[in-house]
Amino acid sequence: MAALMCTTVYVGNLNFKTTSEDLVNFFEGAEIGNVVNVDLKKHAADGQSKGWALVDFASAEDASNCADQLNGALLDDRLLTIRLDRKSMPMGQGNGGMGGGMGYNNNGGAGGRNNGGGAAPMKEFAPSNRVYVGNLPWVADDAALMAAFSMYNPISATVVYGRDGRSRGYGIVEFGTVDEAGMAIDGMNQSKFNGERPMNVRFDVGKAIPDSQKAGFQRNYDDTLYVGNLPWGVTWQQLKDLFQDYNPEYADVKMGPDGRSRGWGTVRFATGEDANAAIAQFDGYELIGRNGPRSIEVRKDRGPTRKD
Repeated sequence: MAALMCTTVYVGNLNFKTTSEDLVNFFEGAEIGNVVNVDLKKHAADGQSKGWALVDFASAEDASNCADQLNGALLDDRLLTIRLDRKSMPMGQGNGGMGGGMGYNNNGGAGGRNNGGGAAPMKEFAPSNRVYVGNLPWVADDAALMAAFSMYNPISATVVYGRDGRSRGYGIVEFGTVDEAGMAIDGMNQSKFNGERPMNVRFDVGKAIPDSQKAGFQRNYDDTLYVGNLPWGVTWQQLKDLFQDYNPEYADVKMGPDGRSRGWGTVRFATGEDANAAIAQFDGYELIGRNGPRSIEVRKDRGPTRKD
């Protein structure tokens, strides 16, 4: 197979504090193969990690073993995304080209990994005057979100909250025109909110502020998945990052009264098609936690029928 000729793996969802040396020690400790080089990608301005790296192995077999056996492994409290680097594969086996659209970045809301480095092809969303803003810190409120986009003349900004009163980690910013929304995407996608976390900014699919916050709402769960048999240490952010290639908009891990994980969670996606693709990819996926591998269950969420 052509893919076996690849000796480079893409390592994503890295903790920003993880160094090249940490990666070398991680792979050598796993005895997965001979590491030739680690290229940890950094921002030119401040030298801070971009959260992903390319790792070269001595052979294609070593690289393939790494992708097969270590994808989903924990390093510095993050579940790693490890796969063969598509840009290093033979012609025709790498990334697909970008779609048409209006020339805006229009990246999917999955950790910003549509910007090269072996990332998935860019997903297009229908242009509108509303943008989805993901990966917001818990402290972000409407006023702060409005201020962050002030140079693009926003009309309104809304951070979405759950029934527990906590931020869901995303919001919606509305503009007067589609062009202003597109310029905001170009200018703000992957920029850091208050210098802390890179935001995921794209056109809104039209339902990111859930109508469940309105009286009498009957929700359609076609875009939401139940994920069961999770390792106990998995957080909502790690769960969301696991599905990063399929445009997750929100993830939650169910916690008990004692503050411990119940071993299951839910993930909502931009579209039902994204959710179906995630099921095909991850149902039965072996997720590596602190106590070893666990095969997770991924299926359509059946709604609030559970009593726990």
